[in-house]
Amino acid sequence: MVTNVDKENEEFLVSRIHEKFPEDVFITEESTVAPVEGDKCWIIDPIDGTLNFITEQKNYAISIAYYELGNPVFGMVYDVYEDMLYLGIAGKGAYLNNEKIEISAPKNLEHSILDVNLKSSEKIKSLVNVDITELCSDSMEHRHLGCASLRLCDIAMNKIHVYISAKLAVWDYAAGNIILKECGGCCYMLKYKNERSPLSNTLVIAAQNENLLEEILKYKK
Repeated sequence: MVTNVDKENEEFLVSRIHEKFPEDVFITEESTVAPVEGDKCWIIDPIDGTLNFITEQKNYAISIAYYELGNPVFGMVYDVYEDMLYLGIAGKGAYLNNEKIEISAPKNLEHSILDVNLKSSEKIKSLVNVDITELCSDSMEHRHLGCASLRLCDIAMNKIHVYISAKLAVWDYAAGNIILKECGGCCYMLKYKNERSPLSNTLVIAAQNENLLEEILKYKK
C-alpha cells in the first residue's frame, strides 16, 4: 500500500537533504529519485508500516540511514505516534530522544519474545529451512507488529528479542540495523538468489545477541 503521505514525506526529505548535500545519492522506497551508485548514500523509508498508518494511525515510522563507501555512519527511526526518535551512530552507541540506550540483559530462546508473520513461515522454511512453528513453540511468546524498523529498535529496547521477516528491502532495515548493532544485537541476512543488489529482497533474522541468534539458527534442519 502507498499513500500520498508516503510520497510527500519522501519528496520533502530528499529535497531538504539534497539542498545541503547536493552530491549525495539516495535509495528510497517510493523512487522519488532513481537509485544510483555513490560513495555517500541516504536510504529512506518515508513510512515504514503503511498498513498500520492507514488502519491504526500508530506503529509506523520514518526511517533514514546514511552510509559512506557502503559502511554505516548513522541511522534514525522516528516513531511518529509516540514521538520517539531512535538514533544509532556507528561506533558511538544508540540513543532514544537523546538518552543513551543501555544494553539489555541477554536472553535465550525460552525467555524470548519473537516477532514473525506466520503467513511467511513457508517462505522462511524454503529459504533457510527453519521451522517457524517449532521455533515459536519453544519461545516465551510471539507477536507481529508489521513495522520492521520499529521492531529492530524494540529489540534494542528489550521489548522483544527476535525479529524475523522473509522479505525486506534495504530501506526497511538500513537504519534500524545500525541502532540494534550499537546495542549489542545482530542480524543474519540472506538475499534472494544470492543477489548482491541493495534493492534485492532479503530475509532477516535479528536477535538481541549472538548467542540467541546461534540458538535460532540451530533450528535449521
